[in-house]
Amino acid sequence: MINLLIGLLMGSCFACATPPPLNEARLLLAHLRGGDYAHAGDEEAIDLVISKVVEISPQALQGPCLDVGSGFGGTADYLYRLQFSPIFGIDLDEAAVRYAQEHYQQIPFAKGNANQVTEFFDPDYFAFLYLFNVLYAVEDKPSLLATLSEVAKPGAILAIFDYTTTQTALQLLDLAGKPMYPIVISEIKTALKSTGWELIEITDLSQNFLSWYQILLQKLEAESSFLSLRFSESSLTKVRMTFHTIENWLSSSLLGGVVIYAKRTS
Repeated sequence: MINLLIGLLMGSCFACATPPPLNEARLLLAHLRGGDYAHAGDEEAIDLVISKVVEISPQALQGPCLDVGSGFGGTADYLYRLQFSPIFGIDLDEAAVRYAQEHYQQIPFAKGNANQVTEFFDPDYFAFLYLFNVLYAVEDKPSLLATLSEVAKPGAILAIFDYTTTQTALQLLDLAGKPMYPIVISEIKTALKSTGWELIEITDLSQNFLSWYQILLQKLEAESSFLSLRFSESSLTKVRMTFHTIENWLSSSLLGGVVIYAKRTS
């Protein structure tokens, strides 16, 4: 079953006749982050989250892991090198999935909506599921959490690393130009409880997020001359404006950052 599954996942995007173009702004961001990451904090953030996961549940290392919104595959590869295995990735961006498949062939990646994971995996399969700056893009969070609970083993750990807000009327677009729906803590607590997850811990990372974005923007300006030779001016402008806006929201405490740990109930 698992070999067939891996074959299906690995072939899910290469069947496409014409490769879709990569998002240049995302490539620029990956360059600034020094790896194929699209979330705040890069490897420092991964280490922060994973150290707590291992503390909560050492067996998460041995069980299958699901990277929800796997992007270019950098986070999945980083965890793979930390001995998390097997790892599977799923993402909506066909070009990103193709890139991840080509660069990290030891990990199966599939193109699909995270709400489709039950089409790829058996119930009670994963020991660890994680989302790094992914849930903000999902408006119907309870529906996704319910779907993920179906493919999680009883006792499986869920880690959500993302933006938070107390201002639900915020109108903010991400790098892809799509609306952002940051987590509202009171709402996510209710959503977790109603979809089969037991909240373990919520850690506020708002100051970390602010610092990480300030460093990112400083690097962008320091390397602007070099970057202008490699990337289009429109991509540079998009990255600069998007993350300056996010930094401003973080500075004014209209946005925050958080990591949430939950456990699949029996």
